[in-house]
Amino acid sequence: MEDKPLVSRRFAAFASVILVIMLALTLYYLAGGMRGGTANPFQPSKPPEEPIWELSPLVAQYKIGDITPTLVVNCRYIFIGSDARGEEKGVYPSGTERDNIGRALCFSTNDSDFCSKFGTSTKYYSGERDFPLCNKSNRTVIYAFHNPLCPICAAQREVLDAFRNEFPGKVTIQYICVPTSDAGRDACASGFFIGKYNK
Repeated sequence: MEDKPLVSRRFAAFASVILVIMLALTLYYLAGGMRGGTANPFQPSKPPEEPIWELSPLVAQYKIGDITPTLVVNCRYIFIGSDARGEEKGVYPSGTERDNIGRALCFSTNDSDFCSKFGTSTKYYSGERDFPLCNKSNRTVIYAFHNPLCPICAAQREVLDAFRNEFPGKVTIQYICVPTSDAGRDACASGFFIGKYNK
């Protein structure tokens, strides 16, 4: 029998080493991945978890009952009610709810931008909570507690959004869903999912 040439034996040994390395890498990927925990490409990835709506703890913190809309300005001043629906029906003149919000912000903040334009008023003022004042980057913070099935809340929201656009550097609004029924809970969950409510 003839011996195989030396070059063929070396090539066979080299190919065997490469094959073993490739097999080890394949097993490593299948077992969990490489490069800092990269997911296994052969296993289906988990779908991203959808955000779930839960009743905001702010509802209990500010003792928000079934009466909506309720506005909490700078984490302390509470205003319950709205003229927005009456304005829509022609009971109040156009701009009534905007003026109410502007006066509430003057009363709550004593900010000259609001006070010089609207003056001050305590209409719908329901008292003060014993919480420290809050603001974000010197913006007035409004927590708008709204029931998703409340037409007055929907009307007020239009005015609040327009007010925020009128004072873009001065006002931050967070909409907080407050259901009063199972149907309201479902509406809160779907509204939260599409970004209608912050909490």
